[in-house]
Amino acid sequence: MNRRQFLMSAAALATLVGCGRNEPIHQPTPLQSITPKLGLNRVWTQSLGKMARRDVPGLHIAENDDRVFAAAGNGGVACVSNAGEMVWQVNVGNVVVAGPAISPVAELLYIGTARGEVIALSEKTGESRWKTQLDTEVLSVLAGSGRVFVRTADGKLSTLDALDGKALWVLDHDMPALSVRGMAAPLPVANAIVLGWEDGLVETVLQVNGERAWESRIALPRGRTDIERMVDAQSALLTDGARIFAAATNGKVVALELQSGNQLWANDTSTWVDMAMGEQRLFVVAQDDTVKALSTESGRVLWMQDTLKYRRLSKAVAWGNHVAVTDMEGVLHLLNGSDGSVIARSEGAITTGLADGVAITDRRLLLLDVAGNLSLWQANNAL
Repeated sequence: MNRRQFLMSAAALATLVGCGRNEPIHQPTPLQSITPKLGLNRVWTQSLGKMARRDVPGLHIAENDDRVFAAAGNGGVACVSNAGEMVWQVNVGNVVVAGPAISPVAELLYIGTARGEVIALSEKTGESRWKTQLDTEVLSVLAGSGRVFVRTADGKLSTLDALDGKALWVLDHDMPALSVRGMAAPLPVANAIVLGWEDGLVETVLQVNGERAWESRIALPRGRTDIERMVDAQSALLTDGARIFAAATNGKVVALELQSGNQLWANDTSTWVDMAMGEQRLFVVAQDDTVKALSTESGRVLWMQDTLKYRRLSKAVAWGNHVAVTDMEGVLHLLNGSDGSVIARSEGAITTGLADGVAITDRRLLLLDVAGNLSLWQANNAL
């Protein structure tokens, strides 16, 4: 059972307990036939190993020059060329749940394990360079400015030296009684990082020492049960250089001024998966699996696509002038970023669920599924 399935089941249970009557269970919307405007072709697939879990929000694809780095939950970490050739593959011996993240100043990449380990590997060979033990499970990793920023399940942000793994400073944050599994990775902005917390707070701290620059609350807990009161800033934070875009479970999508944290606009859409950004639009998969495009300037809904409603969609992935999502049946859907129409579809694109997706060009898209398969997809016409 993945994160979304758990939350839907838990919410349904809470509703039954709270009101004492059966609520209708939403059935996935049947797929409608489309007239494809583009062809989607799988170029290659590499198996990285099995995932230890079906929900791995901390695993990501890292791309550097002509190489791709990714990890599987069973401990496998791999470097694959853009042509699909395995450059190297290692196993770190423990369940990998976060990373890899690439250092911009050292030829290292970093992963986090369920046992609280942060491990640095050589980009060139996969050889282990250092290992640092933290107190609890690592849920997200960011590398930048000679530091590695690590978020763990106990609500801490630990900052390590990128070259040797030594602890530099730790930021602690109180955790609510119940939260969504996984955490959004810190977002680097100049000499600071932006953090989204499980209590609906977004804040910016200085990279050098963790000193707070500003904080802004994007959602307030409401309701009678812990599930109803969840307001995790779970979706990955985004920036266009002037604004920070954030979203909360059971909350809103908001735009914050980068320098001050002042709220510029808010849209009443809640989500627990990552948003994407492109062409002055935010692409948001709402909790009912409608897909929306919001104006980055005003938060106004530019279009809404509801033909995939209740199909347990993945995070949104911006691809050229379009947005890609996958559903519970492993179908890859490509939507036109201008009007939301479904212009391409490929069945059986992924297995079980999507861990991450990254567009490496406006024609090529990388997908990592939770079965441990890394695949490259190409559109047969320019996007």
